[in-house]
Amino acid sequence: MPPTGSADRVVSAHPISQHSNPPSRHRGARRILTIVVVIGLWLMGLALAGPGLAGVASGTPAYAAPPPGLAVTGHESGVRIAPVAQILEDPQRRMTNGWRAIDGDTVTLPISGTVWWVRFSLVNTTSATVRSIIDLGTAQQDYASWYVLEPDGRLLLENHTGDRLAFDSRLLAHRDLTLPLWVPANETREIYLRLDSHDGLFAMMPLRLYDLSSFFAASTREGLLLSLFHGGLVSLAVFNLLLFISTRQTQIGLYVLHLLAFLLAGASFRGFTFQYLWPGSPAFHNMVTVSSV
Repeated sequence: MPPTGSADRVVSAHPISQHSNPPSRHRGARRILTIVVVIGLWLMGLALAGPGLAGVASGTPAYAAPPPGLAVTGHESGVRIAPVAQILEDPQRRMTNGWRAIDGDTVTLPISGTVWWVRFSLVNTTSATVRSIIDLGTAQQDYASWYVLEPDGRLLLENHTGDRLAFDSRLLAHRDLTLPLWVPANETREIYLRLDSHDGLFAMMPLRLYDLSSFFAASTREGLLLSLFHGGLVSLAVFNLLLFISTRQTQIGLYVLHLLAFLLAGASFRGFTFQYLWPGSPAFHNMVTVSSV
């Protein structure tokens, strides 16, 4: 705290002066400002922390017994995958035995420094190729690595993505983390999903299955609703900004800043800012997301 000047000493001697506030009020404001700045710098440092080599998967999953299967027909619209999938905690960061069923219909992981695996199969029993989209249901997972195998263990596809990697690492240019997958007629595809985090925090993942048309229809509906919400916030912020310019009231100015921070937090959390504003800067994206919250 900076030293108290002579003017502050005069105020202390005349506590009921109408021209100055008591120094205790200034000291309290300085302490609050200092705490806010320190917390903000700490959160920025956490967001900018380097991913390290452990964040990106290396190699391919070891072949094991076939994972549980989910029949696909090309008419799926948000089918939950978790009830038929299996999960494995991998503290050694190399896949071993110990697969178990997932509790509930959402992949929810505890805070930990370990790697987690999710596996399941898509079984096409029709006479035509099924075009599917597997949607993780979140834009916030740090690292997500997809592996697609044939039943004999042959690797067909490997993709490493996440919000700690550049946006163009995704196979589908979408705000959520997704896997587009074509399953040929009367064939099976085994999917292994490797989940990692640089800070031990994992996003909640609904993990849904869509056919191609249903996915884009659902994405369009959600995007329209979110656009209306964000547009309402922008309109409210602009109106109050004009009101602040005309009245110069501090409370209105702070309310404008609150609205803008809320708008930035919502757009960042849903992945819009990463997709459209800074797709090549994952570190900056995470810093903005954490700071705006």
